[in-house]
Amino acid sequence: MEVEFFFGPGSRYSYLAATQIDRVAAETGARFRWRPVLSMDLTERTGGVPRSPQDPAWRTADIERWARHYGVPFKDVSGDVDWRGLALACAAAQAQGAAERFARALYKHTYAEGDPPRDGGAVLDLAVEAGLDGPHMVRALSGPAQAVYATNLEAALAAGAFGVPTFVTPDGATFWGQDRLPLLVDHLKGLGQPASPSPSISAISSAL
Repeated sequence: MEVEFFFGPGSRYSYLAATQIDRVAAETGARFRWRPVLSMDLTERTGGVPRSPQDPAWRTADIERWARHYGVPFKDVSGDVDWRGLALACAAAQAQGAAERFARALYKHTYAEGDPPRDGGAVLDLAVEAGLDGPHMVRALSGPAQAVYATNLEAALAAGAFGVPTFVTPDGATFWGQDRLPLLVDHLKGLGQPASPSPSISAISSAL
């Protein structure tokens, strides 16, 4: 089973979800296809607003609680960060078949250490750290990354996504938010169960 994982590099909840994907995969046997997309692009195209417009202080406290619950590090990010540029960098990595590797390295630096890449040189260093071809990454940023990102956005919209993280299962079910991971696990386990054969008419008759 392959699950589409639409994530945003600037989404703290996407980071939390990413820390749990290995566990979900182990529990369900599912594989995850990492696809970067910005939540602001989804809400702009759907004409909506973010579904969780809580006070920023409340959201930060909520994220810190979830991080403690999962036992993962979290440091909030301050200052200017080019999130769109980082989304395109993730798309460039996706063009090399390495979206997950690059995104994991990006999340580690950004939210586990509080040190996101803030310029092109830092992005290139991160790509090399993640084992990507640096020059290929630079070339992809000026061309294929735009097309890959546009394809991700259209796929997310087609699936009914309105924010990130969003998970889309093989049967088309959509789960939004890292707090829906238990429901995603239940659904995937259900998909992995063989269908129970319907009893035949003769079997029903003999049981009466």
